[in-house]
Amino acid sequence: DTKVKSSQKFSMSSVQDYKSIEMDSNHDISNEYVKTKNISSFIFKIVSFFIIIIVFMVLYSSFTDNSKQSPAVVNKISYSSDSPNIVFILADDMSWTSLGYGDEGQVPLSLIENLTKLAKGGITMSNYYAQEICTPSRASLLTGRLPISTGMQYGMVISSTPWGLPLDETVLPEVLRDNGYATYMLGKWHLGHYTPEYLPTARGFDYFLGFLNGQNYYWTKRSTENPAIYTDFMESTTTCYGPYSGSDISEYSTFFYTNKAIDIFEDHSTTGSQPFFLYLSYQAVHDPYDDNGYTKGVPDSYLPSDVLKTIEKSTDAQMHREYLKSLYLFDSAVGDIYDSLSDNNLLDNTYIIFASDNGGCYMTGGFNGPLRGSKGTLFEGGIKVDAFINSPLLTETGIVYDKLFHVSDWFP
Repeated sequence: DTKVKSSQKFSMSSVQDYKSIEMDSNHDISNEYVKTKNISSFIFKIVSFFIIIIVFMVLYSSFTDNSKQSPAVVNKISYSSDSPNIVFILADDMSWTSLGYGDEGQVPLSLIENLTKLAKGGITMSNYYAQEICTPSRASLLTGRLPISTGMQYGMVISSTPWGLPLDETVLPEVLRDNGYATYMLGKWHLGHYTPEYLPTARGFDYFLGFLNGQNYYWTKRSTENPAIYTDFMESTTTCYGPYSGSDISEYSTFFYTNKAIDIFEDHSTTGSQPFFLYLSYQAVHDPYDDNGYTKGVPDSYLPSDVLKTIEKSTDAQMHREYLKSLYLFDSAVGDIYDSLSDNNLLDNTYIIFASDNGGCYMTGGFNGPLRGSKGTLFEGGIKVDAFINSPLLTETGIVYDKLFHVSDWFP
């Protein structure tokens, strides 16, 4: 046998010159076959290398593009400008029949003109039920589940309790944000805050401004549990949270939240802008009605003189008068919300949903007659509340939906 020895150098501009390749073979293999085999192997390695580089660049580009997006649009599917906006207005402790669309109304109609008009011009929900107190009701609203299914049936979250809505629950703003919505919350949270993971902006909201406990004072925003110690008023985004420091912090809270909502509408007034969900969780008409510097409650100067006379004629009970004052200002705020949506060309593509979180509280001026019971009870006075939907998008209006509807049923 003849021993074949061959040596060949290969060089390319993009790589270092290869050293001579020495091959020994005990078989009769031609030099051309050896050359072809080695060239094929070399080309395969080069092509594989560039494929790896291209894949890496594509993945890196995708990552960096997402990291530059705002928190409101990262990891979202594309949205349509036709997607309806949703404004969910939640009253706090509003008594049954506080709206004037039924035969059992307990409130003079001149105090609730806006709420009554919107209810009659939409879909009135005459058999709507919430939970008996704040935390369980709000948990049901945002999860679409009964409180006993989430562990939120035991009462209200208080400032010193290491407890909140379980972190493994999927909540309404998360679902909407994943479907292209910008999500905002103004007002009362009351679903836990003992670690940052429980804050609204860790639970699907892009922006939050409001208070975390069950109640605070309307003007000073101080906690009613420890007013001398701390102010319960926070502003947060998905990346940062802290105390609100705006110069308008001492504004009456019903006015304050309404003005902030109007700011949001103005930001979204551009045609084709991102659809939004606003959870407008007002403090009204919950007590306390007084505050530091407002020891007699809501100042008479906040209301027209004819409205004051109507309130004085309708009741002699001072606490009920304060409730009615708060209700009138809340009704006016709802009217301002409606007008702002219209002024910013948003109304035609917006659903306005209204409800109370539970029934009225007898001890703070509420009255649920003819229903039995008060806030905090499972009698109908504690859980049957006013609710309606209003929107130009409705195919039928001016109707009453009398089938059972629970607060958890809003979840899509």
